[in-house]
Amino acid sequence: MKKLLDVLKYIFVLAIGVLLLWLVYRNIDKENLIKGLKNANYYWVALALLIALGGHLSRGRRWALLIEPLGTKVSTWRTFLAVMFGYMANLAIPRMGEISRCVALNRTDKIPLNKLIGTVIVERGFDFISLVLITVISFAIEFKLIKVYLFQSINYLNDRYGSLFSMSTLIIVVLAIIISMIILVLIKNSERDFKKRPLYIKLREIVSGFWTGIKTIINLERKWEFVFHTLLIWSSYFLMTYLIFFAFQPTENLGPLAGLIVLTIGSLGFILPVQGGVGTYHYAAQKALEIYGISPEDGAIYALIAHSSQTLILIIVGALAFFILASIQKSVRNESLQKNKG
Repeated sequence: MKKLLDVLKYIFVLAIGVLLLWLVYRNIDKENLIKGLKNANYYWVALALLIALGGHLSRGRRWALLIEPLGTKVSTWRTFLAVMFGYMANLAIPRMGEISRCVALNRTDKIPLNKLIGTVIVERGFDFISLVLITVISFAIEFKLIKVYLFQSINYLNDRYGSLFSMSTLIIVVLAIIISMIILVLIKNSERDFKKRPLYIKLREIVSGFWTGIKTIINLERKWEFVFHTLLIWSSYFLMTYLIFFAFQPTENLGPLAGLIVLTIGSLGFILPVQGGVGTYHYAAQKALEIYGISPEDGAIYALIAHSSQTLILIIVGALAFFILASIQKSVRNESLQKNKG
């Protein structure tokens, strides 16, 4: 039954991505799409991908720093390979990359799997905090522009769908209030039973793990190096987004703030559990660019260039990492057999 549910979940999230991909590209003229891709300046794309690899290398180093308190020093090269292999795994199954890279490093360096998973949870938690901070800052800076865009979107929907849009919005709000009140009553009246529920226990474990992770970062011997690499990682993400603006004529005059907004909104597309952000990133990036007056068609072409190039490099480097890790695992296994014979 569990396997069936996992398969259905996989199909469901894939269907969401495909649906959003269809919504983004359904009305785009194919000739304009091909022309936009053909005329793109791939020098800027190559530069963005090179910086992206630097960011992934920095992520590998940051992970190595988190592993050190476990009593094991691991090379940045091996953590980088494991990270890239994990990214490739994520393209097939959402969230599989976190487990895959831990398994890979466990086989090459014999570090306990549960401890490696703990370091990844800490890393992801810190990244989530970073994304929230970047989102708050970027939205605060561009608040007026985003507010105008949101009001224009609401007015457009209201003009097009009229009372249906207003009524549906009202129904959603009322239902949300009713459901919230019911949840609060249930929690208040059965607090003891609620604390025994699997969902509550899971959330408590996540919060506990989060605070443990914060303490781990505070107790790092090289905590400032950890922060430094975090800044490098997010700087590389920003440059990946911003430099590709120059590869496409309709976006080449957009400023750094536009890159920051596209980064934050586009990142939401990767947070959703859809394989490789297919569809979700394209939709998010397209809508983010609309804030700056970029047409849906041009926004869709930009999203395709950015996402496809990033996906291609993850597949190529991820595949190379897989074969290199397999070779390292074989060498480690042979060394272990020789020691046992000796």
